[in-house]
Amino acid sequence: MNGYKNAFVLDIDNNRNHTYLPETRLEHFVYVKQFDENLSNLLLKHLKRVEEEIRTTFMYKLDEYLLPHGVIWSDLDTFSNGAVSQK
Repeated sequence: MNGYKNAFVLDIDNNRNHTYLPETRLEHFVYVKQFDENLSNLLLKHLKRVEEEIRTTFMYKLDEYLLPHGVIWSDLDTFSNGAVSQK
């Protein structure tokens, strides 16, 4: 919860004592934390979809490049010692 308190801090004195906005309650911290978690989950969900689209596009482009050279990336025999074998 420590990271969420800054939105509610009115002042910090020389002894690092915090003065909070009037009528600040623990529930306010909980609401901000829940909002942050929900936002994070939403972003992660959509970033995962973007990552999947990029990966799929990359593999299609890799196929477009390799197939005319007779290289099939999904064939395990294509790779030897971490390098693409020449066909």
